[in-house]
Amino acid sequence: MRANDMGQKPLAFRMPSEIMKPERLGAMHQTRISFVRSLLRKVTRENWSIEASLWDMNDQGFGTSVYTVTTPANTYQLVVFSNAIEDHQRCDRVIAEKWDVTFALVRGTLSDDELERLRQNVPLQEAGRNSTQVLVLARANKSVRVFEHIIASLAEGKQPDGDVLANVGYILRTTAVYGNGKFGIADFEALENSDFESSFSAQMCAVYVLRQFSLDWVHYLSELRGGDKSVALDPLLQRYLGVGNATGLGMAPYLLRHPCVVDQWITQREHALMSVLEQPVNTESAPQLIRFLSKAATHFSQVVTIDDDQREKT
Repeated sequence: MRANDMGQKPLAFRMPSEIMKPERLGAMHQTRISFVRSLLRKVTRENWSIEASLWDMNDQGFGTSVYTVTTPANTYQLVVFSNAIEDHQRCDRVIAEKWDVTFALVRGTLSDDELERLRQNVPLQEAGRNSTQVLVLARANKSVRVFEHIIASLAEGKQPDGDVLANVGYILRTTAVYGNGKFGIADFEALENSDFESSFSAQMCAVYVLRQFSLDWVHYLSELRGGDKSVALDPLLQRYLGVGNATGLGMAPYLLRHPCVVDQWITQREHALMSVLEQPVNTESAPQLIRFLSKAATHFSQVVTIDDDQREKT
């Protein structure tokens, strides 16, 4: 039970038997305390800067990009390698050996030798040899339909079809985002008392910067194709697009092996929900509440889910 300061009947936390039902957990949506949104508030609060410090791409869009992330105390770099692959090699399963994009988040500023070492190893993913300077090792494939549609549209001086973008929601989708000591990269303890001490914040940072790369990538290619006629993607559409995720297989054993961590995640969510439910609704707050509810209803109505069972839960 939890008392409040408004003379209302104390609210009770929901029972674990209700909260932890797999079908409920499987239908859970992101909230203000989700990993990426918590990180972005930190980025904003501490005024981090993110800038493209290297763009070494050929006229086919293949090459190397480096983004420098500067925090109040540290510098990190996201190194992105884009490579040409055949359509039949584009596979989202863990057994894949080639990807459209491979990338790594590293501590500090890379020297030329260190960048070359990453160029030789990051595209190999599990088969490569990486140092503890690497915090996150990952790869991604492009949504071919969205990728080509955006480039073709922008090159012709027009905006892409919003329905096409909404049906996918991303330009790139990750197929694995490794951290915590996998394949020789920095172990979990290296993130303690750092910019990335919160759960999965290093991985979320890498994926967030990859999202910016995906936008820069299509802008670069559309300008090459369309020249002066090309236009930039509308800022609202840029904001709408995220990063896809082809698999969450790695989370299954993690959830089973770290019940205390999962307990903390769910408990914090329940505390947040309780704090919201305890807030009074009056004539001043009602219009804002209605706006938020309307916005949420619009969001859920626009969510595209191809799985029938999951659609019912959503």
